[in-house]
Amino acid sequence: MDEILKKQQDAFDFIIGCGRKTAALNYHLRNRLFRRGDAVHNIQILDPRCGSHFSKIMYDAVVTPAHDYVKTRHPCNFILTLGSMTWVNPSSLAVRRQNMTVTMLGSSPCLIVLVGGDTNRSFMDCSKVSDSIFATIQASQGVFNSVCIIGSRRTPPHLIQLLENQKEYTPLLIYMPPCNTKGESRLENWSSNPYLESLVFGDAFLVTGDSVSMISEACSTGKQVVVVNEGTDSGVKNSKLHHFVQNLQDKGLVSKSFDPINKSVVSRRYLDEATKAAHTILDRFDFKESSRPH
Repeated sequence: MDEILKKQQDAFDFIIGCGRKTAALNYHLRNRLFRRGDAVHNIQILDPRCGSHFSKIMYDAVVTPAHDYVKTRHPCNFILTLGSMTWVNPSSLAVRRQNMTVTMLGSSPCLIVLVGGDTNRSFMDCSKVSDSIFATIQASQGVFNSVCIIGSRRTPPHLIQLLENQKEYTPLLIYMPPCNTKGESRLENWSSNPYLESLVFGDAFLVTGDSVSMISEACSTGKQVVVVNEGTDSGVKNSKLHHFVQNLQDKGLVSKSFDPINKSVVSRRYLDEATKAAHTILDRFDFKESSRPH
């Protein structure tokens, strides 16, 4: 910390920390800068879990998802977002599209299926998830020319097998990381991670309801999104993920089925929580218009 302060003699406007591991450093750095005479504001992304009283004392603002506070009141310095903050939006994807070529996805329009897995909260019901994925694919016949399923290191081996068993009946590509969270080897077709390419070039997204981040990024693309609730956390009534997906549906960001792909439509409604949070912070601390993100 001392080295940082020695190198940076100019006054800081903001300190921004993300996650619980940075929470204490954020607070102590603000105190050191106060003693140096800097009129600095400290922002913590994600609830530091130090209690409402200390959160108000230690941080000028805390940015955290709204679904964490469905049943409890949040402190007055909390800024609630609908989902995760991400770099993904139609404009940033358009820039990436100019410098990338499609190498791993099928012919357009291509449905991207993003598959998560078990979480600390619960185990995924593989049979229900597999059935729901392929029921949605079958119901969308004629809408897409190809389907690309992309798994994660959390995806259970049994679900991978169920997806592979369906490959002969549905024309699709399946990509899984070469090893799971336990380091066990899996499919061998993961020469590079297709996730970024899928966000840039995918025409619609079918996402399992176990990951706020994965659903948020899909909803930030401006493309159609359907969430697989059966067998996942979002299918458990009154769970945080259930409320999260329900809010997205209420705002028209998540659909129950796919409409025909219209290439002339540049963007639908999309999630843009990072920009909204930034403007809220700048308003709260009375920053000039020239400092605002565009």
